[in-house]
Amino acid sequence: MNMYNYMRQQNIYPINNASQIDSSILTNYIKVIYIDAGADFSYPNNNIYHFLLSKYSHIQKYEYPEIFKVYEFSIK
Repeated sequence: MNMYNYMRQQNIYPINNASQIDSSILTNYIKVIYIDAGADFSYPNNNIYHFLLSKYSHIQKYEYPEIFKVYEFSIK
């Protein structure tokens, strides 16, 4: 089994921009966690955070300086 298939089995969906978000999958869950690992540098204007913020309720933000940010959103 390759890594991508394993991650999907664990409900982990790596994406590079907001157009790759499948909202129909998210309706099966009560929350989504978005891990931003330097997206401003790697994929500027990916709009993932803004898309999630426009659709779901922002619950919490955790920051690990110089590494990544973790955002938690409520789906329902």
